[in-house]
Amino acid sequence: VSNKLNCSECKSIIGKKNDKLEIDIDQSCYIDLLNRGGLFYPTDLLFYIVQNAFSIFSIIISKYEIEFSKVKNQKKTFLSIVKTFISNCEMFDRLNLDCSLCNQNIYYIFISCTSTLTNIFLNNYRKNKTNIINNSRITKKLNKFK
Repeated sequence: VSNKLNCSECKSIIGKKNDKLEIDIDQSCYIDLLNRGGLFYPTDLLFYIVQNAFSIFSIIISKYEIEFSKVKNQKKTFLSIVKTFISNCEMFDRLNLDCSLCNQNIYYIFISCTSTLTNIFLNNYRKNKTNIINNSRITKKLNKFK
């Protein structure tokens, strides 16, 4: 998302590339585990959104997986839930502001980040489900040789 933004102020609202911000030690450790070089370090607000979006996604998958799997547009559905979360959270009142340099609405910047994040969640979920199915098939085939 930051690559799509032309405004330096908008980019700084969501984080910095290769530059650890003053973030919580747990956040920093988590990001360092993922980093293979060039990783984007989010601001506290973006990290909070990511963390809560992941929690919401985990709850949906753990409690409503069957219902969610039947939804035609899972991305749109999940984004709608996360948008509702962002809209109802007092912490995000400032997101209705516009960037002072380019007049881009800050709320939409975070929604764009959430859209990318949703793709990652859904792709990882589908890959895991496919791996489980494939592993089950391989196990069945191997059991025939016993």
